[in-house]
Amino acid sequence: MRRVLYNTNMTSHSEHGGLPATGRILDAAMRLAERRGATFGMDELAALVGVSRATLYRAVSSKDKLLKRLADERGLKLSLPHRDARQRVLNAAAAVFERRGIEGATVEDIAGQAGVSAVTVYRRFKSKNGLLKALLEERSPRRAARALPLGSGQDLESDLTEFAVMALASVSANAGLLHIALGASPDRWRVLRRLRDEPRGTTAALRNFFAEQIRLGRLPKQDPQRLAVAFTGLGLTFGYIAPRFQDLPLDDLAATGRFVARLFLNGVMATGK
Repeated sequence: MRRVLYNTNMTSHSEHGGLPATGRILDAAMRLAERRGATFGMDELAALVGVSRATLYRAVSSKDKLLKRLADERGLKLSLPHRDARQRVLNAAAAVFERRGIEGATVEDIAGQAGVSAVTVYRRFKSKNGLLKALLEERSPRRAARALPLGSGQDLESDLTEFAVMALASVSANAGLLHIALGASPDRWRVLRRLRDEPRGTTAALRNFFAEQIRLGRLPKQDPQRLAVAFTGLGLTFGYIAPRFQDLPLDDLAATGRFVARLFLNGVMATGK
């Protein structure tokens, strides 16, 4: 089974290594950037290159690194203050929410930490709930879950390992947001559930993935919702709980992701019997 690694050096990827050639990615990204500036989406780029979103991220690491590569090597000139301001606001929101809680944080606090006006925050995100929704969308594993191949991927264990690595990295990097959610009041939990956008959330994407694997005969017949909850629970355990409360550091994402995928699949197959 191939090893899942994060590599920011795009020159090392090739068609023979299972990843799209660097030039093909840069060509497609350049075309999108020339038409739409920095606002193009990575899903859009992945479709243009003809790969999954997960594969694209393995090749380029992040959109910011890709844009920098376009500027350095292709001479692309983009004005990015708006994007930078948005990320500053989101970073500030995550820090203020963690420090003061969801109820205690105010848009004015967040704007002050981000170095922008409250009017700017309201114009971009509409409300404090809008900020929360943007954080949930951008900093949870849901995008990686939606990139799981519903049809015949390379193999089930590799697909789940790839997602587990991305999910563990996301949970580890955004532990503060998870801490906020776990400490929310019942009323705030109801708000958070509405903001999660359930049809597009992590659990929903996993549920759809497992339902398709069952249909294809790759997994025994089980409730796909229960499978999605179980796999999410493993990710939270090894990405958030174990490093903080069990003295089990997350120091090897690839190995832990592979362990999570195998543990889950062995359990599902045994239960199916």
